[in-house]
Amino acid sequence: MEAYGGEIIALIEETQHITLGEIAAHLEKNHGVKVVKNRIWRLLDRRGWTYKTAHAAERQRADVLRPSWLM
Repeated sequence: MEAYGGEIIALIEETQHITLGEIAAHLEKNHGVKVVKNRIWRLLDRRGWTYKTAHAAERQRADVLRPSWLM
């Protein structure tokens, strides 16, 4: 993950409301690296970054808000 740290920070600075899922998708598309969102979060935490905006945005998705039995 550290190898992509600078790129991840640049993505956040370019697109301030980017989600962890979108960062993971970017890494997979551009580098063929599959990463779970938690690893991205830990990388940012180690660097002293907070990620409340992206985390809150992900929680507002319809599939997260609605219980699975309603889908």
